[in-house]
Amino acid sequence: KTLQELATFAKDLGVTIAIENISPDVEEESIWELSKRFSNGKMLPPSVLTPKTPKPTFLREISKYNYGTKIEELVDQIKKIDRENVGITFDFGHAYLASKYYRFKFLDSIKLALPYIKHVHIHDNFGKPKVSYEEQDINLIQFGIGDLHMPVGWGAIPYNKIFRILKNYNGVLCLELKPRYKKFFTYSLQRVKELTESTSNNHKLKEISPFSKQHH
Repeated sequence: KTLQELATFAKDLGVTIAIENISPDVEEESIWELSKRFSNGKMLPPSVLTPKTPKPTFLREISKYNYGTKIEELVDQIKKIDRENVGITFDFGHAYLASKYYRFKFLDSIKLALPYIKHVHIHDNFGKPKVSYEEQDINLIQFGIGDLHMPVGWGAIPYNKIFRILKNYNGVLCLELKPRYKKFFTYSLQRVKELTESTSNNHKLKEISPFSKQHH
């Protein structure tokens, strides 16, 4: 109801509300509170949260920072709000991480959300979610862990397939990279242009080197 009321107010101002899907992030304090109940006050060992070991169900369900992580639930919410000026900001990097963490089909989630997408965020990662017990982001880059916001093509997100799904999308495309990749902003923009053109014209992608002088 709150978002419906907000949508009415926003419509009068010509504003579109686009709710973003967030990347999975198991929040430290929440796990600590749960661990008191499940482990008699003892903190769960960090090994429980390593990518090689299955995560307990309650760790998959609790986090105060994972609003909109599951695409199906976000789409259901948009349907219930049922306002023309309320849709989704679909972050491909976040969705890719979430698909690995919650084990849903990444490309199918895009197709499901497509009718409601108003805005998209484009960046790359390897689909290895970070949990709060691990090191800070700067120490995880070398392991390909976390919401890295790398240039397109540097990670594992299948953007060739994504842009085929987006063929008839006419909303905003936002390239969202971290400042450490500043030298590759132009390269990334060119890469996205190539992806959009290859989809609309059905031609093969050009091989673009991120280290070419013309892209610095």
